[in-house]
Amino acid sequence: MKKHYSIDIKIQAVLKAARPGVLAQDVADEIGIHTFSLYRWKKELRDAGLLNKMPKKIGEQTDLKLRDQLERVQKENRQLKMENAVLKKLQELGDAKRKKTSK
Repeated sequence: MKKHYSIDIKIQAVLKAARPGVLAQDVADEIGIHTFSLYRWKKELRDAGLLNKMPKKIGEQTDLKLRDQLERVQKENRQLKMENAVLKKLQELGDAKRKKTSK
């Protein structure tokens, strides 16, 4: 007879399998299911939007990706600040020139 598991148990199992150093096989064995079922749960939960694009493994890879993303965003922010400063300076020069010509 096929055993049915609650959404909570499925989510907990999928999240546990995503931890660094934890094997999906160990989690599946602990619950008493086949590893394929655990992967199917993960897909079903992702498709239903309950896992919000969970990474394959939570941990170092995610940290590295976040650091890379942070560096890119900081670099873009510096570039935009410089562009903004140049535009403000051009606007000031234009305003000063208009004042001179209007007098």
